[in-house]
Amino acid sequence: MYILAVDACRESLCDLSDKLRQIFPEDTIASFSDPLSALKFGNTYGVDMLFTDVRLRPLDGYELIKMLQQKSPLFAFVVSGSAEKPDDLSWMNVSGCFTKPVSTEELILMRQKLYPSSRTG
Repeated sequence: MYILAVDACRESLCDLSDKLRQIFPEDTIASFSDPLSALKFGNTYGVDMLFTDVRLRPLDGYELIKMLQQKSPLFAFVVSGSAEKPDDLSWMNVSGCFTKPVSTEELILMRQKLYPSSRTG
């Protein structure tokens, strides 16, 4: 499985990527601070799961989600630096929203909801 983490803030990106590697040790975690590079990766390899900040340039996170979803279905999660989470992201077919910094516990719960039969190491 290919999992993308996209955030312009290197510290947040490194933190999230490290946690994703712990929760999904058998999967490929690719991290990008540039949404165009993430889009290129996604179009080349496909993406199963995406964690993206929305405040990106030149594409924002919503545009990135939409463009990657055109390629193939994926689980998309918004990662926001604001404590205020959008009320309804179902119009974007977004699977959930996290506030930075994302905790390991939140990621474990998310994995258990998506893959109830799998074990988290």
